[in-house]
Amino acid sequence: MSAPRQLQCSVPQGSCLGSWLYLTYAGTLFDVIPPHISVYGFADDHTANIRFTPTPSMERKAIQDLQDCAITINNWLMEISS
Repeated sequence: MSAPRQLQCSVPQGSCLGSWLYLTYAGTLFDVIPPHISVYGFADDHTANIRFTPTPSMERKAIQDLQDCAITINNWLMEISS
């Protein structure tokens, strides 16, 4: 058994509302991701993808777009958890 730990926010694991609270929390993730980035998810595992023509400049742009998306998601998580 894990030791108790005080949390500022969370979705209670095993609670009756846990699934609903998680969906309420994570369901808005798709609202902050730019439309040209595809997101696939199952349960609490998601991945972001971009299709691009395999040229060096397009690869750099795709990487930058995914990095920007990760920053956007991080900012969104920080905002909703405060």
